[in-house]
Amino acid sequence: MVASSALRAAFWLWLEDDDRSLVLARTVVEQTARLRVWRVKPEKAGNIEARGSQTSTRDWLDTAGWRRLSILNRSLGEFSHASLPATLANARAALSAIQSQGDALAEHTARGGTLNEIAYAFGSEISYLTRAYHPSLAAAFESVLPYAGVDGTEARVEQWLQRCWMHRGLTLNAN
Repeated sequence: MVASSALRAAFWLWLEDDDRSLVLARTVVEQTARLRVWRVKPEKAGNIEARGSQTSTRDWLDTAGWRRLSILNRSLGEFSHASLPATLANARAALSAIQSQGDALAEHTARGGTLNEIAYAFGSEISYLTRAYHPSLAAAFESVLPYAGVDGTEARVEQWLQRCWMHRGLTLNAN
């Protein structure tokens, strides 16, 4: 519920051309990683949950096998913590670099592209969850997701993880 509410609000703010959409996107990333950990490593998920407020977004990402999202997490973190304008510019440039792959418009579409990738990863985890408990609901859900099905889902998320990893060395601090 937290992730779906945050995602809906993030898209609403994105429509208003508001950078606060990226603050909410970070919540969706964390909750998506949390869903994944509960799906693939339930014992470790229980251990992380037991730590309570000592748990960070990075704990969920690392345990989910998504350490490759570190540049995304750092970039979204800059927006979450209202950093200096120069640092925010670097964070936005990192989001553009992750998205771009030679796209000349990436600097204008980075926020929306980031939200789309996060929404897709969240949707794929929901798809896995529903497949386990309600196969017919999962089939209906997957019929509206692009790249539906296990193979397509894994490949799409893997491509995103790889794009993020390629840009892991980007510096966000203002110099």
